[in-house]
Amino acid sequence: MKKIDLYFDNPPSSIKEKLFVDKLKDLLEKKKKGENVEIEGYAPSDVKKELIKIFNNKCAFCESDISTGHHYDTEHFRPKNKYYWLAYEWSNFLLACRKCNSDCKGEQFPIEGDAAMLPNIDFEKNRDAFLTACHIQNLENEVRLLMHPALDEPAEHLEFAKNGRVVAKNNSVKGQNSIEVYGLDDWETKKGKKGKRQDLIRGRLEIIEQVEVEVEHAILHFETEYRLYQDILHIHIKLIRAIHGEDMRGNKLPKNLPFSAVRKACLTNFKTFFIEGNALFTVSQKEILNKVYGTLLKNRTE
Repeated sequence: MKKIDLYFDNPPSSIKEKLFVDKLKDLLEKKKKGENVEIEGYAPSDVKKELIKIFNNKCAFCESDISTGHHYDTEHFRPKNKYYWLAYEWSNFLLACRKCNSDCKGEQFPIEGDAAMLPNIDFEKNRDAFLTACHIQNLENEVRLLMHPALDEPAEHLEFAKNGRVVAKNNSVKGQNSIEVYGLDDWETKKGKKGKRQDLIRGRLEIIEQVEVEVEHAILHFETEYRLYQDILHIHIKLIRAIHGEDMRGNKLPKNLPFSAVRKACLTNFKTFFIEGNALFTVSQKEILNKVYGTLLKNRTE
């Protein structure tokens, strides 16, 4: 999962239109009468297009590519069947791949304590106040135990291992729940099928292994410390630019380049992953790499 900027205050035009307000009004009236309602019509084309733009054609949960022809959902962060009054709330929408949403998350939304309730505001008499109360940032009194990419810093709750797996950082409850509910590693479908998200693990591992190959090439072709420093610096810059969607020449990379969080983990855990964790290197090679890497960190912080 990647941290994204808040996007709640700029809804697509259809969200602002009378049609959506009428849909919500009709839904509230039917629910008040105890009727069962099939909630639909919440994801017109401009909503989908805006979500694709915000999330750069990637799943909000696993960061996998959602390109043309791939299946994706307009996901309700708080499930629409339980939090029905949020069915047409823009700030409750995310973009998700079918595996994370339909296969894994479904209607799950773990919390601690009491759930958020329908706003105690007359919709007809004070419509604006009702809609404001539905804004996701006004629901934070509910102690949610699931990460949101715009409200949480995922790096505080998740960490990646060199083998491509992901675990809860410092035993984070939000992290562990997010891994289980979104199916970010081990997963269980709504039908009870269990397994590992090999698509994610394999994709992350490919990035980590590519960096490892580049580090190995640098030390095995070692000539001078200065040259090695330049090679390691090049690897770091390449990772940083990829995170920001650029190649080494400053050209834009595909917006749907997946797993930027793993690239960040490669930077954060560079010494652990690629120096100390490489069994091919001799003690002297590790000493040289650690010295060069230490210089790089010093120059970067200064």
